[in-house]
Amino acid sequence: MFAYNKETKVNLIEKINQKKETLLKTAEVYGISSENTIECSQELDKLIVEYQKITESKREGLT
Repeated sequence: MFAYNKETKVNLIEKINQKKETLLKTAEVYGISSENTIECSQELDKLIVEYQKITESKREGLT
């Protein structure tokens, strides 16, 4: 199992925030239903799930 550290968590938070900005800009340009926006949203979802796994594993003492 991959051991997550504080740096990993901080980097992931930064990626999530950057992807949020990209998503908002993409939605403004292409619309919320465009393929580009949906793809960006799905990428954001994956980052959030990864963050949730880190948070959950820390609560369970798995790291």
